Amino acid sequence: MEFNVKFKDYSPATWQKINSTLENVLTEQKTPIAAFDADGTLWDIDLGETFFHYLIDHKKVRLPADPWTHYEELKKQSPTAAYLWLAQICEGQTLKNIHEWAKEALQGAHPVPVFGPQKQLVDLFISRGVQVYI
Repeated sequence: MEFNVKFKDYSPATWQKINSTLENVLTEQKTPIAAFDADGTLWDIDLGETFFHYLIDHKKVRLPADPWTHYEELKKQSPTAAYLWLAQICEGQTLKNIHEWAKEALQGAHPVPVFGPQKQLVDLFISRGVQVYI
């Protein structure tokens, strides 16, 4: 993974606030959870679109003749409709297949340009027993 991509480090004051907030949460909750939107938050690529390109390139699911244009046109009309369409194109596939395809798509995206400060934040949470979801 590539780190420190286009992402400014947190200031010492922000790290102090993160740590004090984390301490408060840990005293109040047995199993705290942190959830992150991934694309543009943790790394500098859109993994959903990377996966979609993989599906197109490898003809893994039934798609319109020009799926990328179809997606872009939907997105112009309604981003929600476009994202819902993307969420449904794997309908009927096994979870095992989708996991395998996602791994293969990610291999083609290496190195994932992870933002260094975000990696530090996630590592901090994990080291303190926070369940992290992306």
